[in-house]
Amino acid sequence: MDSVLVEKITRLVLAKLEERPTALPLTPEELRRWQDISASIQGTKAANPAADAAPRPLSREELKRWNEITASMQGTKAGGQVTFYRYNQ
Repeated sequence: MDSVLVEKITRLVLAKLEERPTALPLTPEELRRWQDISASIQGTKAANPAADAAPRPLSREELKRWNEITASMQGTKAGGQVTFYRYNQ
C-alpha cells in the first residue's frame, strides 16, 4: 500500500476525531439509569458490610462444592493440568 496515501488518510481521520468532543454529556435517561445503578450498589454495600472486608477462606460447604466441581471437570489430568483438544478434529 502507498505510504503517502496511508499517511494522508491517517491525518484526515485524526483531524476528524479532534473535531468531535471525546465525551458527550449523559442524557437524562442515562443519568437516571446511572443513579439507579449507583443507588443499588450503595444499598448492597450498606446491607452487607462484610462485602468490603478482606477475602475469607472458603467454608467447609464451599470447599466441598469446589472439590465436586473440580472433580467433575473433564479433560483434567492429575496435578491440575488441562488437556486441550483441537476444535476442528
